[in-house]
Amino acid sequence: MKTLKIKDGFSGELQINIPRDIVINSLRKKQFLGNLFITHIGYFPKAKYHFRERAHGCPDNILIYCVDGKGHYQTEAAEYTLQRGEFLILPPGRAHTYQADLRDPWSIYWIHFSGNMVKVLNKWMNVDNFCAPTKITYDKRIVEQWNDMYYALESGLTETHLAYANLCLYRFL
Repeated sequence: MKTLKIKDGFSGELQINIPRDIVINSLRKKQFLGNLFITHIGYFPKAKYHFRERAHGCPDNILIYCVDGKGHYQTEAAEYTLQRGEFLILPPGRAHTYQADLRDPWSIYWIHFSGNMVKVLNKWMNVDNFCAPTKITYDKRIVEQWNDMYYALESGLTETHLAYANLCLYRFL
């Protein structure tokens, strides 16, 4: 029997994908906003059968924060399990596969982010250290900060909302 593989569409999910023309024309070209910005943001609760495979990686950094259950992922370096209270950051351009555990599917908050200064940021924070699961003490402010970004973008993709959400991203990271 073939296992289901689902990209999105989970009951209770929240997801915003910033249209490519906004990323290129309204974010990348802005002197300050172009440095670091959100391209996609979401929350997948109990995401049974969640699966993503990117043979050539993604053009963005991907941060995944697991708040319940667990999932598994593979990079060129190793295979890992991401559990409740852990996060990871996958740097751009690196092949990876990830999926929710079939018995205990994860609930995850996630953000794709990019920008003209993302390579500098990745070097400064030594992003390769965060490819492996990293424990983080639960703090409701993490989810509150994610909510600030998400609901600002949900209010509209105006320059004001984009600026606010992306400034929140600095604090979130």
